Amino acid sequence: ISGSALARAFEIEPGLQIEQLGKRDSEILVMDNRGTVSSIDQVSGKLLWRERFGGPFGSVASARPGLFISRPNFLEEAETEVKTVRPFLVEGDRFFLYAANAVTSFAARTGELLWSAEIPDSHSDAKVARMGARPEAVLDVGDGIVVLFRPGEGRLFAFEMLSGKQIWERTISNDSPAGTHTS
Repeated sequence: ISGSALARAFEIEPGLQIEQLGKRDSEILVMDNRGTVSSIDQVSGKLLWRERFGGPFGSVASARPGLFISRPNFLEEAETEVKTVRPFLVEGDRFFLYAANAVTSFAARTGELLWSAEIPDSHSDAKVARMGARPEAVLDVGDGIVVLFRPGEGRLFAFEMLSGKQIWERTISNDSPAGTHTS
């Protein structure tokens, strides 16, 4: 295109794919399909830091790229693996990941772990696992609260954004329109 200029470029290793982006004041956070988060300066395009958040924060088999979940293949009487994108969210000076049944908060400027809040499995997890891949969990942040929604279970969790303290949990079901509230 005539008169246009490349403002910034970011290269990733062959075979990797950028799956999610998050923007801060002066940085862009990029997560690839191996669970690696890279912080890139918006003005210069310079890599500020890069950290792989595999292992306990995502990959069932941390030696392999990506995040996989197993599900039974009833036609072949064997288990198959399905790749899924982990929830990733950038808010203010933090970014959040949900994987391996934990919501985790990191400092966006450095990638340092700030807190991790484990989410207990529910009995419905076994039922969902038998039926196939779980619907994708959703993370959202507002008014200093991080909310996780696991649609396969109909469960909502709220955490204080700064401390990671669980504020409440609610199960939404057809049996009880108001849901079940636990503190």
